Amino acid sequence: MEHMRAFDVQVNGRKLCLAGVGTDGAFAAIIDHVIRGGRNQIHIRVGGLRGVQDGPDEHVEWASRNLRTGDEITFGIVETDSVDRPKNRERVIPGERRRNDEKLRRTLAKKLGWKVVARPKRRSN
Repeated sequence: MEHMRAFDVQVNGRKLCLAGVGTDGAFAAIIDHVIRGGRNQIHIRVGGLRGVQDGPDEHVEWASRNLRTGDEITFGIVETDSVDRPKNRERVIPGERRRNDEKLRRTLAKKLGWKVVARPKRRSN
């Protein structure tokens, strides 16, 4: 693999992961805090979308864990020749994302009492 930019992620001074997607893809570290229905949870996820030569793209995840008050998260942006192997990988099947997004829109619209109106298709000249 050639030289790439990556995230060096640490929690309380201990390595969580070294994550990067090479020359084709996107990666992100997300920290969320959910307070709802008795839950009070802080969570970190490091993952992304990686292009795969001669194959479908992959959703990848290097780390996913709960955090606690007082935890210190450190992100270093580094250049490296290799990264950690993702803990989870899932192929992205062309067209599946659009179908799943449409299903989610319709489910949410029904739940919220909205009516889904499809935009008319454009006619080509």
